[in-house]
Amino acid sequence: MKKATKPNSLGRVFECGGSLDKSLGACRKLAAKFFQMKGRFIERLREEVKGHVPDAYFRKAILEAEALASSTGYPWLLLPVLAEEKVGNAQQWVRRQRNI
Repeated sequence: MKKATKPNSLGRVFECGGSLDKSLGACRKLAAKFFQMKGRFIERLREEVKGHVPDAYFRKAILEAEALASSTGYPWLLLPVLAEEKVGNAQQWVRRQRNI
C-alpha cells in the first residue's frame, strides 16, 4: 500500500497513514470537540448574565479563568468552575458599583 505524503508547517514532507498520523488525527478530533464544548459553555454563561455584566468584564473574567485553568494539570476539567466563579465575581462587582 502506497502511503501519501504531506508537507508540515515547516515545509518538510512526511508520510501519512501510519499509527502516528492516526493518533494525531484522533487528538485533533478530540481537541476540536473540547473547543466546541468550551464555546457552547461560554455562550450559555454569556446568556445567563446578559444585561447584568458588561461584555468587556465578561471577556476579562473568561480570559482570567482560562489562564488560571491552563496553569493546572486539568484545565478542561477546571475551566467551567473557574469561569462561573470569575463571571459571578464580575456580576457582584457590577452590582456593588451600581449600588454605590
